[in-house]
Amino acid sequence: MTVDEFEETVKETGLFYRRSGNAIVVPLTLAEAPEKPIRIGFIVSDGYASATSVSEGFRVDGDKTQRALEFCNEWNHDKLTPRAYVDAEGRLRADMNVEIDGLSREYLIENFIRRFVREAGDFFAEALVL
Repeated sequence: MTVDEFEETVKETGLFYRRSGNAIVVPLTLAEAPEKPIRIGFIVSDGYASATSVSEGFRVDGDKTQRALEFCNEWNHDKLTPRAYVDAEGRLRADMNVEIDGLSREYLIENFIRRFVREAGDFFAEALVL
């Protein structure tokens, strides 16, 4: 699947997005925290789609770092996807990868897109307690 084909599938979901090269960025705003916008990025390359989400509003440091790490560990233990972690800059992140060349049905790719957006939103909504 090409980036253009992936973009067509994103269009069909009805999600607002912008494209930059081989990256497709979908903004996400939680009703509970509109001041903490989340960026969801999809990158298509070599038969895989990688999805990542990050928000500058979900940055931790000092005393909150340990609690954030525990939160991510609990999330990863309890949930299959997405993989949650604290990056080197102290931001909470959620990632998911899928091999898309084997997904011959467009609805499977659309399901991956919708599922990641929904589950990344769930992750950040639960992270509001940090």
